[in-house]
Amino acid sequence: MKHKLLLFLTLFFTGLTTFGQSNFEYGHYIDNSGNKKECEVSEITINRFPEKIIIRNNKQIEEIELSDIKEVKYGVNIFQKKEFQYDPSISYQINELSENKDFNLKGKIAFVQLLVEGNYNLYQYIEKGVSTFFYQNPEGDLITLGYKKYFKERNNIAENKFYQTQLFENVKNPKYSSIGSYSILRYNEEDLTRYFKEVNGKSFVKVKQSRLRFNLMLGYSNHTMDINFLSDLPAKKYGHFIIVPEIEYLFNKNLRNPLSIYANVNLQKFKKDFVEKYELGEWNHKVDYQSLYVSLGVKKYFLSRKNISYYGKFGVGLNNPIKSEILMSTQYWILNPIFIGQYGVGVDTGIGIKLFDSILVEVDYNHVFNTPHINKNTSVNLKAGYSF
Repeated sequence: MKHKLLLFLTLFFTGLTTFGQSNFEYGHYIDNSGNKKECEVSEITINRFPEKIIIRNNKQIEEIELSDIKEVKYGVNIFQKKEFQYDPSISYQINELSENKDFNLKGKIAFVQLLVEGNYNLYQYIEKGVSTFFYQNPEGDLITLGYKKYFKERNNIAENKFYQTQLFENVKNPKYSSIGSYSILRYNEEDLTRYFKEVNGKSFVKVKQSRLRFNLMLGYSNHTMDINFLSDLPAKKYGHFIIVPEIEYLFNKNLRNPLSIYANVNLQKFKKDFVEKYELGEWNHKVDYQSLYVSLGVKKYFLSRKNISYYGKFGVGLNNPIKSEILMSTQYWILNPIFIGQYGVGVDTGIGIKLFDSILVEVDYNHVFNTPHINKNTSVNLKAGYSF
């Protein structure tokens, strides 16, 4: 029984360890010498900050001591080592509330989370469930924003909202015209983050930066057509090489998984012979078809890591025939005239990989909706190229 229990506990804690190490996000750390190392970082939150940083690089797991680094980034969250002052005696537990409204600040060196970056940076530190917020002014001074709950007379709970006076006097926000208007500003992450973003004139911590790119891809297309002959002939395939120029507009290239719109053009070809048998013999039909397929759509990147990004795309297409020859006998033409030169609309969808922010590998599918004389007009394209 003891052996089974020991085996169960070993497997249980091994599973916990494996699970704990599986939640990695792309990020970086900066050592005390200022060297920046980009890698995957295991999950970090400010309220459960780890004793060591776990990183993964090329599937190799490594532990980094906090004493050796001064900044770490997990996903979009940045944590920096700072020397600051806070009141460790503050508690929000009823039985631990102080009767003194004044602050008893102590010095500490620890990692704090950067919530807003700008002329005035906002930071947060959490200890025993109690948040302390700081701001850094343009001169580089780190100032503690004071807030404390305490017992007043007759066991009434009161609040020392010194942070409101500090902000009114030192970090002015035009939306707050007087000290009284600060009464609605709460001492929490949501309110203070919004306040400092407004002070810095920003809506986001990460600055938005769009980018226009030109992509040039070469590949191979497998084109399938099913034409509406008198007989139900099977569809045929035609393979050929393609060159696809594309323009892509990234709305914010600084995001780890950005969104973009694209427009490209693909010269599609189909050249095949069809044989249709009838009672007195057979009809031979020679099809020579070319069209410019213009696509406009949206790309969404996902699972992006250093030097590799995946994306999916979906768009609409306009099919523009530039050659639509079909040679057949006059007798057959009288019985069944066929026109394959009509314009058409369709869809363009696919998935791709971008390597080193420049090399593209993509497979996509073009589907033109049926026209009166074409039952099926599709192509599967395998492409590789370069993004300029």
